Amino acid sequence: MNINTVDTINLDNPWWFDKINNEITVASKLYTIAGSYALNSMTAAWCTYFNKKLINDFELENPYELVNSGKWTFDKMVEMGTVVCADLNGNGLIDDEDRFGFSHENAYSLRYGMGTTITNFDSDGYPIMDGASEKMIIVFDKIKSLYNNDKLFYKDTGNDFSKIDLMFTNNQSLFHSYTIKLTEDAIMREFEDYGIVPTPKLDEKQENYYALSYGDSYSIPIIVNDENISGAVLEALNRESYLNVIPSYYDIALQRKYTRDDESSAMLDIILDN
Repeated sequence: MNINTVDTINLDNPWWFDKINNEITVASKLYTIAGSYALNSMTAAWCTYFNKKLINDFELENPYELVNSGKWTFDKMVEMGTVVCADLNGNGLIDDEDRFGFSHENAYSLRYGMGTTITNFDSDGYPIMDGASEKMIIVFDKIKSLYNNDKLFYKDTGNDFSKIDLMFTNNQSLFHSYTIKLTEDAIMREFEDYGIVPTPKLDEKQENYYALSYGDSYSIPIIVNDENISGAVLEALNRESYLNVIPSYYDIALQRKYTRDDESSAMLDIILDN
């Protein structure tokens, strides 16, 4: 059902995610809607973790200061990561006993962080493919260069993501890209020396930091007898989550239990606003 025709849903209310809903509106019709009821819209937002011990040991720039000054870019991340790479076991091979600049499950969050999109809209509001724009090519060339640099980028070929996390907490990776939900994991709760920053920008000219998120959305089937009742329930659930559930998770869980410093809390504001 077109959500825009449901009288009991008011998209101007702050519990609806307008940045997402605007992007999935097709020719003024909205068939699925994103809002605060999906806590995973917050927990599944991608960010970049950094290892404080390695930052201090190698006297690298403060990632928090880089973010605040607008200088936290993809190239800066690669530059800093390259400094820490080392063959720790001295066997002349690249293996999981060495130290890397970056560990990551996949590269999707990086391309969105650098401001690329899959579609735009034509004059009638229909989505059209962005295609191989100059910016898209630049972004994918950067990601390819990182992904194929085995000395810099650690990736476990067996898809054992816990092993990738362990590389970070063992001080074998400077930067680690994953979702905010990783802060809840036991391996991170036992690890003290980490901070959180947004996914890096393409360059300093890029206005905002962006976060990829794998959150849920909601639809109303066309067969319901009273769409306004369904709309009222969705409105109420999202309002309640916005007013009570999300603040509790954000203020108590994220800012007090899981993050390690006040600066990380400020970074979460930037990540979740974008």
